[in-house]
Amino acid sequence: MGQWFKQKSNGNVVRRPLKKRSISPDFSYTSILIAANVVAFLCFLILITVTSEDSAISWVALMPANILSGKGLWTFITSMFMHASLGHLFVNMVSLMFIGSFVEKLIGRKRFLWLYMGGGLFAGLFFVLIAHFSGIDMDVYAVGASGAVFALGGLLAVLTPKLPVLVFFIIRFGHCL
Repeated sequence: MGQWFKQKSNGNVVRRPLKKRSISPDFSYTSILIAANVVAFLCFLILITVTSEDSAISWVALMPANILSGKGLWTFITSMFMHASLGHLFVNMVSLMFIGSFVEKLIGRKRFLWLYMGGGLFAGLFFVLIAHFSGIDMDVYAVGASGAVFALGGLLAVLTPKLPVLVFFIIRFGHCL
């Protein structure tokens, strides 16, 4: 038997069963995105060992030359989950963990996911447009979740402008970097 609670409706006492909690844990979208980024990075490392590095990069990285020639449109998505190094992945995921979990609680799960994906897509499109109109090398590539994380940080700054932000310094061998 389930637990019951009383709710007054038009003066009457109504008994209704409480909602049963699901057995599976309720993961946040932030933790799911962090896991997806880590898994994608590991898959990318495997892809590099199986194929050549240049071939692997062209399949997952956002390259303006490919986009403007109509090839590799999927790289708008794959580049958001790929990272250039373990350090790059670590910094992006720590930022996502702190900023993302707070923003997700503020705006809700669905809006958070839309903002994350939309921010990442916008950053990729902006990168391609800047490369096209500035005349820089079109064979450069972009990877990482930085655009999506900056979108979350931008919304956080707008929604909570007086929120104190703690800045930490990385200390290595007794020196501040």
